[in-house]
Amino acid sequence: VCSSDLMSGDRAWMVADMEKMPDRSSNPDSIYRLACVIKNMGKTPAFVTKSNHDFRLLKDGESLPAKPEFNNQPILLPEPGQIMPSEADTTVIFYLTPDDLNNVVNGVKKLWFYGFVEYSDIYGRKHETSYCFRYAADAIDPALRLFIPDGLTGYIRYT
Repeated sequence: VCSSDLMSGDRAWMVADMEKMPDRSSNPDSIYRLACVIKNMGKTPAFVTKSNHDFRLLKDGESLPAKPEFNNQPILLPEPGQIMPSEADTTVIFYLTPDDLNNVVNGVKKLWFYGFVEYSDIYGRKHETSYCFRYAADAIDPALRLFIPDGLTGYIRYT
């Protein structure tokens, strides 16, 4: 076994996943909180240096830009610094109006959430996790109407 194999097995691995779509039945007129959870699933600490995240609501026929664009100021979530393995989740939150959420759930608009986290491992090597999720409102089975990894080349990448 060479040392690079050992380092790869022990390194930090930042991953992103979306929380379930909120239940709209209890308060249909409220603003809805949606969240992407970012966590270090590796065996050693990650040292976050940069990150940004954004979402898009696109009408039928519209598509994501060829390269990810961020219309906001850089969001440092997770904040720069050390993130231990299996440490409490870092959550990136965004909000939708009731009209926007209804348009997404009814398939009038597509909801995309994407971003990246740049970080170093304990061996000083730089890594990036880029992710992109689309809400699958078109799934026939209601249980499968959730956020799925999707996107153009360059939106999803792990190094």
